[in-house]
Amino acid sequence: MIVALHFAANLVTHDAGGRVVSAVDGAPAVELRLRNVVWPPPSQNRPSLVLYVHTPDQPNRAVSYSWADPAAKLIGINLRWVQGSCTRGTR
Repeated sequence: MIVALHFAANLVTHDAGGRVVSAVDGAPAVELRLRNVVWPPPSQNRPSLVLYVHTPDQPNRAVSYSWADPAAKLIGINLRWVQGSCTRGTR
């Protein structure tokens, strides 16, 4: 069995649908998208900070996603084959 491990840090994106791509030989390519979702009225859904996982073969459909309070400083996801987290900061 071949296991490819990859760690990428300090990738910068924004919470308006920004995406970061991680592609390394031997590891599955993955794209993380961050979005601060505000639902239009009359929706009863609460605003959410959402972290989506995309693959190159389906760039417009998320494989999975997680969400947090819009004021959260950290959001993460672990799907076993990929895990990621975004820490909010300013640059």
